[in-house]
Amino acid sequence: MTMLKEILNSFPGRCHVGKKIPQKLFLANEQLSAGDKRLVKNNIKEVMVQYQISAMNSSVESYADNERQYNEVLVIEARIKIPRQLNQLTEMIHRSIPNPVFLIVAYGDEYRFSVADKRINQADDNKRVVEDIISSEWIGRESENGIERDFTKSFSGISGATNLFLLYQDLKKRVIALILAAHTGRFRLESPLTVDEQVKLFRKIDELEKLAVGLRLKLKGEKQLGRQVEINVQIKNIEDKIYQSRSLIQ
Repeated sequence: MTMLKEILNSFPGRCHVGKKIPQKLFLANEQLSAGDKRLVKNNIKEVMVQYQISAMNSSVESYADNERQYNEVLVIEARIKIPRQLNQLTEMIHRSIPNPVFLIVAYGDEYRFSVADKRINQADDNKRVVEDIISSEWIGRESENGIERDFTKSFSGISGATNLFLLYQDLKKRVIALILAAHTGRFRLESPLTVDEQVKLFRKIDELEKLAVGLRLKLKGEKQLGRQVEINVQIKNIEDKIYQSRSLIQ
Protein backbone atom coordinates (compact mmCIF):
# COMPACT_ATOMS: atom_id res chain seq x y z
CA MET A 1 0.00 0.00 0.00
CA THR A 2 1.38 3.43 -0.93
CA MET A 3 1.84 6.19 1.62
CA LEU A 4 -1.04 8.19 0.17
CA LYS A 5 -3.44 5.24 0.15
CA GLU A 6 -2.59 4.42 3.76
CA ILE A 7 -3.24 8.02 4.82
CA LEU A 8 -6.51 8.24 2.90
CA ASN A 9 -7.70 4.89 4.27
CA SER A 10 -7.35 6.34 7.78
CA PHE A 11 -10.44 8.50 7.22
CA PRO A 12 -13.89 6.95 7.75
CA GLY A 13 -14.98 4.97 4.70
CA ARG A 14 -18.52 6.37 4.84
CA CYS A 15 -17.03 9.85 4.29
CA HIS A 16 -15.39 8.85 1.01
CA VAL A 17 -16.48 10.86 -2.05
CA GLY A 18 -13.89 10.36 -4.78
CA LYS A 19 -15.30 13.04 -7.09
CA LYS A 20 -13.49 15.46 -9.38
CA ILE A 21 -13.92 19.21 -9.06
CA PRO A 22 -14.45 20.39 -12.66
CA GLN A 23 -11.82 22.82 -13.90
CA LYS A 24 -14.56 25.22 -15.01
CA LEU A 25 -15.55 25.85 -11.38
CA PHE A 26 -12.10 27.30 -10.67
CA LEU A 27 -12.10 29.28 -13.93
CA ALA A 28 -15.52 30.77 -13.11
CA ASN A 29 -14.31 32.03 -9.73
CA GLU A 30 -14.18 35.83 -10.01
CA GLN A 31 -11.85 36.09 -7.02
CA LEU A 32 -9.05 34.31 -8.87
CA SER A 33 -6.51 36.36 -10.80
CA ALA A 34 -5.64 35.80 -14.46
CA GLY A 35 -2.39 34.19 -13.25
CA ASP A 36 -4.33 31.80 -11.01
CA LYS A 37 -6.54 30.75 -13.91
CA ARG A 38 -3.52 30.17 -16.18
CA LEU A 39 -2.11 27.97 -13.44
CA VAL A 40 -5.34 25.95 -13.35
CA LYS A 41 -5.27 25.47 -17.12
CA ASN A 42 -1.56 24.75 -17.48
CA ASN A 43 -0.55 22.86 -14.37
CA ILE A 44 -3.47 21.03 -12.77
CA LYS A 45 -4.26 17.53 -14.03
CA GLU A 46 -7.20 17.00 -11.71
CA VAL A 47 -8.56 18.00 -8.32
CA MET A 48 -10.40 15.30 -6.39
CA VAL A 49 -12.52 15.57 -3.25
CA GLN A 50 -11.44 12.32 -1.64
CA TYR A 51 -13.28 12.70 1.68
CA GLN A 52 -16.02 15.00 2.95
CA ILE A 53 -16.28 14.73 6.73
CA SER A 54 -19.32 16.18 8.45
CA ALA A 55 -21.67 15.51 11.37
CA MET A 56 -24.04 13.94 8.85
CA ASN A 57 -21.70 11.08 7.91
CA SER A 58 -19.48 10.71 10.96
CA SER A 59 -19.46 10.89 14.74
CA VAL A 60 -17.59 14.22 14.59
CA GLU A 61 -19.79 17.18 15.49
CA SER A 62 -19.90 20.53 13.69
CA TYR A 63 -18.24 23.53 15.32
CA ALA A 64 -19.17 27.21 15.38
CA ASP A 65 -18.21 30.33 17.31
CA ASN A 66 -18.15 34.05 16.53
CA GLU A 67 -15.21 33.65 14.17
CA ARG A 68 -15.40 30.14 12.74
CA GLN A 69 -17.92 27.74 11.31
CA TYR A 70 -16.71 24.22 10.58
CA ASN A 71 -19.58 22.20 9.12
CA GLU A 72 -17.34 20.07 6.87
CA VAL A 73 -13.68 19.20 6.52
CA LEU A 74 -12.60 18.27 3.01
CA VAL A 75 -9.67 16.03 2.10
CA ILE A 76 -8.62 17.10 -1.38
CA GLU A 77 -5.99 15.64 -3.69
CA ALA A 78 -4.65 17.90 -6.44
CA ARG A 79 -2.53 16.18 -9.09
CA ILE A 80 -0.21 18.52 -10.98
CA LYS A 81 1.78 18.35 -14.22
CA ILE A 82 4.90 20.25 -13.13
CA PRO A 83 6.14 20.97 -9.58
CA ARG A 84 6.36 24.76 -9.87
CA GLN A 85 4.49 27.80 -8.53
CA LEU A 86 3.47 25.55 -5.65
CA ASN A 87 2.74 28.29 -3.13
CA GLN A 88 0.48 30.12 -5.59
CA LEU A 89 -1.30 26.90 -6.53
CA THR A 90 -1.82 25.89 -2.90
CA GLU A 91 -3.14 29.31 -1.92
CA MET A 92 -5.46 29.38 -4.93
CA ILE A 93 -7.08 26.06 -3.95
CA HIS A 94 -7.49 27.07 -0.29
CA ARG A 95 -9.05 30.41 -1.30
CA SER A 96 -11.41 28.80 -3.82
CA ILE A 97 -13.06 26.47 -1.31
CA PRO A 98 -14.91 27.94 1.71
CA ASN A 99 -14.62 24.79 3.84
CA PRO A 100 -11.39 23.92 5.66
CA VAL A 101 -9.25 21.75 3.38
CA PHE A 102 -6.61 19.15 4.12
CA LEU A 103 -4.82 19.50 0.80
CA ILE A 104 -2.55 16.88 -0.74
CA VAL A 105 -0.63 18.12 -3.77
CA ALA A 106 0.59 15.08 -5.73
CA TYR A 107 3.26 14.87 -8.42
CA GLY A 108 3.81 11.24 -9.38
CA ASP A 109 4.58 9.48 -6.10
CA GLU A 110 5.67 12.68 -4.34
CA TYR A 111 3.32 14.50 -1.96
CA ARG A 112 3.07 17.88 -0.32
CA PHE A 113 0.57 18.43 2.51
CA SER A 114 -1.10 21.72 3.34
CA VAL A 115 -3.61 23.20 5.78
CA ALA A 116 -5.11 26.67 6.28
CA ASP A 117 -7.50 27.77 9.01
CA LYS A 118 -10.45 29.85 7.80
CA ARG A 119 -12.59 32.36 9.64
CA ILE A 120 -15.87 34.07 8.82
CA ASN A 121 -15.57 37.30 6.85
CA GLN A 122 -17.15 39.84 9.24
CA ALA A 123 -18.28 41.96 6.27
CA ASP A 124 -20.02 39.01 4.59
CA ASP A 125 -20.70 35.90 6.66
CA ASN A 126 -21.13 33.83 3.48
CA LYS A 127 -17.43 34.32 2.72
CA ARG A 128 -14.31 33.03 4.46
CA VAL A 129 -10.94 34.60 5.17
CA VAL A 130 -7.99 32.26 4.67
CA GLU A 131 -5.52 32.57 7.52
CA ASP A 132 -1.95 31.26 7.68
CA ILE A 133 -1.26 28.62 4.99
CA ILE A 134 1.10 25.89 6.21
CA SER A 135 2.68 23.52 3.69
CA SER A 136 5.22 20.74 4.02
CA GLU A 137 8.06 20.07 1.60
CA TRP A 138 7.81 17.12 -0.81
CA ILE A 139 7.98 13.66 0.69
CA GLY A 140 8.03 10.27 -1.00
CA ARG A 141 10.79 11.01 -3.54
CA GLU A 142 12.85 8.04 -2.42
CA SER A 143 12.19 4.89 -0.41
CA GLU A 144 10.05 5.73 2.61
CA ASN A 145 12.15 6.77 5.62
CA GLY A 146 11.39 6.71 9.34
CA ILE A 147 9.92 10.21 9.37
CA GLU A 148 7.54 9.40 6.52
CA ARG A 149 6.52 6.08 8.12
CA ASP A 150 5.77 7.76 11.44
CA PHE A 151 3.87 10.56 9.69
CA THR A 152 1.77 8.03 7.78
CA LYS A 153 1.07 5.89 10.86
CA SER A 154 0.03 8.97 12.88
CA PHE A 155 -3.20 9.16 10.85
CA SER A 156 -4.50 5.92 12.35
CA GLY A 157 -6.04 7.87 15.25
CA ILE A 158 -7.23 10.88 13.26
CA SER A 159 -10.97 10.20 13.51
CA GLY A 160 -11.09 10.42 17.32
CA ALA A 161 -11.76 14.18 17.49
CA THR A 162 -15.10 15.28 18.99
CA ASN A 163 -15.74 18.20 16.61
CA LEU A 164 -14.61 19.30 13.17
CA PHE A 165 -12.49 22.19 14.42
CA LEU A 166 -10.50 19.83 16.64
CA LEU A 167 -10.24 17.32 13.79
CA TYR A 168 -8.76 20.02 11.57
CA GLN A 169 -6.33 21.07 14.30
CA ASP A 170 -5.21 17.43 14.55
CA LEU A 171 -4.49 17.44 10.81
CA LYS A 172 -2.65 20.75 11.18
CA LYS A 173 -0.49 19.30 13.98
CA ARG A 174 0.59 16.47 11.71
CA VAL A 175 1.67 18.82 8.93
CA ILE A 176 3.59 20.98 11.41
CA ALA A 177 5.24 17.92 12.97
CA LEU A 178 6.31 16.80 9.48
CA ILE A 179 7.88 20.20 8.80
CA LEU A 180 9.70 20.23 12.15
CA ALA A 181 10.94 16.66 11.58
CA ALA A 182 13.11 18.00 8.75
CA HIS A 183 15.00 19.99 11.42
CA THR A 184 15.14 17.35 14.14
CA GLY A 185 15.36 14.09 12.20
CA ARG A 186 12.29 12.57 13.86
CA PHE A 187 8.52 12.90 13.63
CA ARG A 188 6.86 13.77 16.92
CA LEU A 189 3.28 14.95 17.50
CA GLU A 190 3.70 15.87 21.15
CA SER A 191 5.50 19.14 21.87
CA PRO A 192 5.92 21.49 24.86
CA LEU A 193 5.26 24.34 22.40
CA THR A 194 1.84 25.50 21.27
CA VAL A 195 0.90 25.13 17.60
CA ASP A 196 1.40 28.88 17.06
CA GLU A 197 4.81 28.76 18.73
CA GLN A 198 5.86 25.85 16.52
CA VAL A 199 4.78 27.71 13.37
CA LYS A 200 6.69 30.86 14.39
CA LEU A 201 9.74 28.73 15.16
CA PHE A 202 9.98 26.90 11.84
CA ARG A 203 9.28 30.15 9.96
CA LYS A 204 12.12 31.78 11.90
CA ILE A 205 14.47 28.88 11.08
CA ASP A 206 13.54 29.10 7.39
CA GLU A 207 14.31 32.82 7.33
CA LEU A 208 17.65 32.30 9.08
CA GLU A 209 18.59 29.54 6.64
CA LYS A 210 17.80 31.82 3.70
CA LEU A 211 20.00 34.54 5.21
CA ALA A 212 22.84 32.03 5.65
CA VAL A 213 22.54 30.87 2.03
CA GLY A 214 22.67 34.48 0.81
CA LEU A 215 25.76 35.23 2.90
CA ARG A 216 27.56 32.10 1.65
CA LEU A 217 26.94 33.21 -1.94
CA LYS A 218 28.24 36.66 -1.09
CA LEU A 219 31.33 35.10 0.53
CA LYS A 220 32.21 33.25 -2.67
CA GLY A 221 32.43 36.50 -4.61
CA GLU A 222 34.22 38.52 -1.92
CA LYS A 223 37.93 39.22 -2.58
CA GLN A 224 38.83 41.33 0.44
CA LEU A 225 40.10 39.35 3.41
CA GLY A 226 38.55 41.70 5.95
CA ARG A 227 35.11 41.37 4.40
CA GLN A 228 35.51 37.58 4.21
CA VAL A 229 36.19 37.47 7.95
CA GLU A 230 33.21 39.73 8.62
CA ILE A 231 30.85 37.60 6.51
CA ASN A 232 32.10 34.39 8.15
CA VAL A 233 31.32 35.88 11.56
CA GLN A 234 27.81 36.77 10.37
CA ILE A 235 27.30 33.23 9.06
CA LYS A 236 28.51 31.75 12.37
CA ASN A 237 26.10 33.99 14.33
CA ILE A 238 23.20 32.88 12.14
CA GLU A 239 24.18 29.20 12.47
CA ASP A 240 24.21 29.63 16.27
CA LYS A 241 20.69 31.10 16.14
CA ILE A 242 19.51 28.19 13.97
CA TYR A 243 21.01 25.70 16.43
CA GLN A 244 19.34 27.48 19.37
CA SER A 245 15.99 27.53 17.57
CA ARG A 246 16.21 23.85 16.65
CA SER A 247 17.04 22.95 20.26
CA LEU A 248 13.61 24.33 21.27
CA ILE A 249 11.91 21.74 19.05
CA GLN A 250 13.53 18.71 20.68
